[in-house]
Amino acid sequence: MAKFHKNWQYGPLNLLLRQVAPNLCLWDGGFDGAYWNFKCLTDIKHGRRGDELARALENAVSTSQWLSLDCIHQWWAGPLRTSLKTVQLQTVLENACHIAEGWPIEHEPFDAGQLYGRDIITPGDPGCDESDYARELFHLYLHEFFFPREAVNADFIHQLERRRSRCQQLVNVHKLAHAVFPDLVNNRMRPPRISPSYGIGEPSLGASSSPTPWLNPTVPANKDRPRESPRFLWDLKKRKTIDTNYLSQVPGYTVLSHTWGRWRKIVNGKPSSVRVDGVPWPVPENTLYDVLELPAKLERLADQWPHTACLWFDLFCIPQDGAGPEMMEIQKAEIARQAVIFDRATIGSIWLNEIETWSPLEDAILWLLLDYLGRCTDVMKRQEGFDNPAFRWAVRMQELSKGIPLERTSRLASLVIPTEETKSVIRELEALSVSAGAGAAAPGRSSPDPKDFKLGWQDAMERLSRLEDTELAKRLKEALRKKLNNFQTDQNRNLGVLLSAGLFDDLGAINQAGLLRGDPEAEELAQDCLQQPLYNVLDSTRVEQSFTGMGTILRLGPGMEIEKDWGNINYLTTVKPAGWLTSLWTLQEACLRPRMRLLNKDLEPLAMGTCGQEVTFDTLCALVHGLDGEMFKLQDGMFKDKDHLVQILVRSPNSNMPPGVIELVASLVATGMHRFLDISPLDLLELGSRRWCSRRRGPAVMSAVGVTDWFEALSIGEAEHEEDLVLDCYPYSFVQSVREKVGAEFFASKRDRIRYISSPTSNMTRLTGTMMPFYWGCSTARWRPQDMQDHPSTKGWEVTETGSVKIKEACILVSTSAEPPAEAVKAAVFLEPQVAKALRPLRIETQNLYKLMNIVVSGEAHFWSALKAVVLMSSPTQVEGILLLEWAFPGTISKVGYFYIEGTQLTLPEQEIVNWEVS
Repeated sequence: MAKFHKNWQYGPLNLLLRQVAPNLCLWDGGFDGAYWNFKCLTDIKHGRRGDELARALENAVSTSQWLSLDCIHQWWAGPLRTSLKTVQLQTVLENACHIAEGWPIEHEPFDAGQLYGRDIITPGDPGCDESDYARELFHLYLHEFFFPREAVNADFIHQLERRRSRCQQLVNVHKLAHAVFPDLVNNRMRPPRISPSYGIGEPSLGASSSPTPWLNPTVPANKDRPRESPRFLWDLKKRKTIDTNYLSQVPGYTVLSHTWGRWRKIVNGKPSSVRVDGVPWPVPENTLYDVLELPAKLERLADQWPHTACLWFDLFCIPQDGAGPEMMEIQKAEIARQAVIFDRATIGSIWLNEIETWSPLEDAILWLLLDYLGRCTDVMKRQEGFDNPAFRWAVRMQELSKGIPLERTSRLASLVIPTEETKSVIRELEALSVSAGAGAAAPGRSSPDPKDFKLGWQDAMERLSRLEDTELAKRLKEALRKKLNNFQTDQNRNLGVLLSAGLFDDLGAINQAGLLRGDPEAEELAQDCLQQPLYNVLDSTRVEQSFTGMGTILRLGPGMEIEKDWGNINYLTTVKPAGWLTSLWTLQEACLRPRMRLLNKDLEPLAMGTCGQEVTFDTLCALVHGLDGEMFKLQDGMFKDKDHLVQILVRSPNSNMPPGVIELVASLVATGMHRFLDISPLDLLELGSRRWCSRRRGPAVMSAVGVTDWFEALSIGEAEHEEDLVLDCYPYSFVQSVREKVGAEFFASKRDRIRYISSPTSNMTRLTGTMMPFYWGCSTARWRPQDMQDHPSTKGWEVTETGSVKIKEACILVSTSAEPPAEAVKAAVFLEPQVAKALRPLRIETQNLYKLMNIVVSGEAHFWSALKAVVLMSSPTQVEGILLLEWAFPGTISKVGYFYIEGTQLTLPEQEIVNWEVS
């Protein structure tokens, strides 16, 4: 099996210390040895053990190890410590390490019972408290420093790398939460700190060491290898394109990711280009911005980041069409070197030129950060045993955030920042709802009583009368007084009158949206303060409505269909993501450089907190990824066959999300970016199949996948025009190169549906591309044990131009058309929905594979003839494979599932000649 570069998967930090300073490393020393090794490695990193060891560490450490050490240090000694139990745990560990000057010549063994006896960690399931943040970081500490030498094998490193990725995401989000809510985290009553979007602080840690760890673009230059740097850069101050071949040293530069292809300006039926001063080729025009004004506009970046005087910007740094044959050769070379260009940049930035102001997105981030603090830290639990105003404020903020339309940023700001005025109004509004509700529907009463409602309303008015005479309070009191006066003059006082007045809905429940109806300003305030469903908040007269700028929520009326002109998002959704999120080229750029700053239309960066903490794209994705597993946990029956993505989010347990948050979450989920921090190279092909690209779909994603040789072998003419697209997605030569690079893993994707296409010559539909990993719904495991090997039979499997796979030989582990194995084979199975009808769950944990397969086939015996489990790859303790279904129609075979077996050693059967063609 052809392997990707795996230098990122070095062992635990104990192993790193042993490599750098073997005389200092104390392996298998228990908890005290773990602390000693952590302390030594931290001292070396900060130069406290001499320059020689510091240089040795820099030369030996991998990016993943470096960030893991930084995560642990942030948890141990940084400003992010939020847990009392964490401090207790660290104190015990420090005291347990009896360090003498001659360490490790002599040391006193550490009794783990000191931890267990104090209820700081639990035997068998170590974790220092209920906080996800503290627990995950403590587990990472144990994996890096505590486990004995014999435990470090391929499986251990596989699990360690997954834990590192998870902790990097947690620390990055926690760091942002600490910057925005420092006093809340530190148990003091203060509002959130949102700085103006100017002045960036220190770069963030990053939510991932890299979502593309299979790449190794940073190869040192030598006399036999040209320098790996961009051929052209844009000098921000001189306002011109410079050729780096004539520079003795390539300066630091910023890469700027943006999208413009869909908005290409057409003049007289042809794409329009214009000459820009300082650029040696014609620059394509678009309708998003005036390219002639770009040099002056981009110069602002030089003032924001003075240490990067140059910019890499595709329009000014990659020769464009019409630049001449020599320039087109350079263009082809630069397209193939995107990985190096983005890796070598000092700063990465994303230009979201559809967003004019950051305020709505900042509001959505505030909500997500509070949600994170409630789910993953113990901040919300500190009220126990003492008065904590910060806790009370945070809980109230979470309640108020339900249903707040985020386009009203000035209103939201008055709610987020608890001034005395807004705190008073909020308390009285809460009392109003409680008292009015209690009076209107007493226990045991089936319908509201107008008399009781009047009493409750009068009590609420008395509470409101005690408010200070602010403008906001006056408006509220006047609006409520009008309602009460109208009620008192009504002689009928029956439910019908109350319904017509908007005080109750059709079921007799209090209609909170109508409480303040009649005063437009007070009504708007009520919409901000009282919980409402998403579609009640949306303007019913508009088809599209955007809250944060990261997307547009589509309001579909009866018979309306979604236009899919924003990309290849070929499934039903009610959100139209922003242009940058739907471009194929920007998918590659985000994966190559995940820690990119966000710039709005005026090139102002998104930064929050008094220190100007940047909010990078990977942080945004990590925030949304933290909701994964929660937002789609719906009870049986809550899903409908054609539910829109936004409708699913509204029905989820997090349905209290404001519309702006739903828009942000839906936009990232619709484009798959909520999981891009933990994907495989094959997942990029699946995500890319959803994206818009006018041409060159293969080159647009090849650098992130790590397969560029096929493109470099093409002539200029061949590189310009793509033909023979497999399933209308990617060039056949590119698909062949990816299959050769990844081996049998190419066929190991799990998918949630079977792909059908209509026949142009009949009304029949046929299966197609079931073995391909790039149809929507596919996913492939990123992490596999390093000792997994392709089964020899898969080497001859051939991908065709139509997307089918010709299989000459196969290792058939289990088949329903043969006798059951002598010894039962137990496997975990992932089935596609169309074949899982009899079993219902798509993922089935360990079962007798032969019996399970027979149940599947018997469900549609008149269509299906046999199901076969075919081995793809194996290790001494694991087997992975696919389920191939033989249909009753002669010669029709399709992939319908995936299985894996772990924890046991199997003797695999001999491979056999089959001569299949799998659709």
